[in-house]
This record gives sequence, C-alpha cells and structure tokens, in this order.
Amino acid sequence: MKKMLFLVIMGALVAFTGCKGTNEKRGDEHLEAGRFRNAINSYLEAKKKGKISDEFYDNFALALIRAADAEAKKDLNSQLLSGYFEQAQKALDSAKKRRSDTRICDSSC
Repeated sequence: MKKMLFLVIMGALVAFTGCKGTNEKRGDEHLEAGRFRNAINSYLEAKKKGKISDEFYDNFALALIRAADAEAKKDLNSQLLSGYFEQAQKALDSAKKRRSDTRICDSSC
C-alpha cells in the first residue's frame, strides 16, 4: 500500500513539474539573467534533443526578440537583426501550431 501511494505521489509530481529538459531549464535561467545569446544556444540544443515543454517556443521567441533588441541598441544596421526576427517568427508560429494541436486533441480525445 505504501509503495502504491509513493508511486501515485511521484507520478503527480512528474505530471505537475512539466517535461523540461536540462538544456531548456538552462535556457530559462539564461533568459532570466539577461544572457540572451546563451539562452538561444541552450534552447537550440534542447530543440535538437527533442525534450521541450509547452512553453518552449514562447521562451525561445522571447530570447530571440530580446537578443535582437540588445543588438539593435549596439548597431541598428547589424546583419544579425533580420536573422533574430526570422527565427522569432518561426518560433511563434510553432507555438501557435502547438497550442492549436493541443486544443484539437483536448476536444477530440
């Protein structure tokens, strides 16, 4: 009985903590600390490994936009700006699609 209760509690903890991998968590830490390029690199690594949470694309896009903002303050004519914004748009599109897929599954599953 104790084992069953333990397993139920552990399962609930896993379900409520999400499924962020180490790289995504590291990206979140870099994002909060204002290290946007480090955050982007960590998010790219997380995406490559495939272990991402539901809010991954939102945070990835935010890191890209904030990196673009910091770059624009240094050099408004920087070649990096268009790349940041193109990648941010792709991340936002992915976030939108992911939410749409989740709603479809929620209503039909």
